[in-house]
Amino acid sequence: MKKFLSLLLSIALALSFTANVSFNAFAASSGTCGTNGDNVLWSLSDNGTMTISKGSSGEARMADFVNNGQSRPAWYDSRGSITRLVIEEGVVNIGAYAFDHCYNLTEIDFGTIDTIGNNAFMNCTSLTSVSLPSSFNWMYPSVFEGCSALTSAYLGERWWTEGNVPDYFFKNCTSLRVVRMGSKFTGFGTGVFDGCSGMKVIISDNSSLSYSGITVAPTSVLGGTCSDNTYSQTNLTYSLDIFSFTLSFSGSGDMNSTPWSSAKDIIDTISFAQTDAKTSISTSAFGGYTSLRNADFTNIYSVGWGAFGDCSNLGSISFGSLLTDVWGWAFSACTSIVEIRFAEGSGDLHIHDHAFNGCSGTTYWIDLPANTKYIDDHAFWGTNFNYNTIYSTDCTIGADAFVDGTGGDARFSDLTALSLQRLTG
Repeated sequence: MKKFLSLLLSIALALSFTANVSFNAFAASSGTCGTNGDNVLWSLSDNGTMTISKGSSGEARMADFVNNGQSRPAWYDSRGSITRLVIEEGVVNIGAYAFDHCYNLTEIDFGTIDTIGNNAFMNCTSLTSVSLPSSFNWMYPSVFEGCSALTSAYLGERWWTEGNVPDYFFKNCTSLRVVRMGSKFTGFGTGVFDGCSGMKVIISDNSSLSYSGITVAPTSVLGGTCSDNTYSQTNLTYSLDIFSFTLSFSGSGDMNSTPWSSAKDIIDTISFAQTDAKTSISTSAFGGYTSLRNADFTNIYSVGWGAFGDCSNLGSISFGSLLTDVWGWAFSACTSIVEIRFAEGSGDLHIHDHAFNGCSGTTYWIDLPANTKYIDDHAFWGTNFNYNTIYSTDCTIGADAFVDGTGGDARFSDLTALSLQRLTG
């Protein structure tokens, strides 16, 4: 009898598994989702793209849903297959709870919607960025609540009415760092950024906005001019991309202002790769930018005093052949720099006092090119290079230039015309 019952149980389990497989394999991949049925259509392709489109009649308004067994959208059981969402032109809204727990969704094209219902994208844990269209106007609470991978959001300009960001809109978006919003956003509902431990900057031209613990920066941080046109036909200009956290420069000239500074906590990378002639970095330009990890120094000929001081997460750096001056304390206390590379140039290279003071993460070796003319007092104080090669035979080296690191007795080569006493104290 026990064997018979065991056999029946095994058959029942097998049938249950088969039923589940059949259900998922033949789950609907298209249908209607409008307030009037076929006024809005949906389809899910094999590549994971969900498309919401205008139907055959009436205003293309999507229905609202509820996260329970009776009122979920038809695609709920296939939500793990959705990686991209496209809202086609003409669809006017996204319904409440429409894409709740679509945990593999990474990309959204919002089309021309004007409204997003409450909890529409709650717990979409793979979504990293969102940008709402200029047609957008109405929003409801908790739209992106629990989107733990979301780092950047642009909420649009609100084309019609003024209003607050609704309650709990970004609650528990633990990776969120920056939100840009139009000036018609006048305030914040309850708990908009609750649990957003990494949230640093709100970008808006509404000067009356405030939120405890978060910097409100004007839109001028996003782009403009930061020098005259000293060396080319164009000024040195900058552009901040809030989705890649990159501050890029183009044109050329001597940097004379830092209009992006109030957004410093979201700048991970700076790049001068698009500059077209020699360019300088001004005094203290990026000092204390603790989120900065990468820097491209294309066309840089001068790095100002304290320009990168205390950038404690800045990684290894490499300079081009135009470099002539690294001024005092330029990279002091950049403790994550492991490697420093200099290219040989035609002009004299001058590394000023304490330029790399306290770069204690440095290891193994540094090569200083043949055009190195001056290494001032304490220039590499507290660095940890074990091997130092100076290819110049006409270089003036200041007192204790390489002293007080933990690299032991630094070794030097090609120093027949130089004094080791000046190097090691």
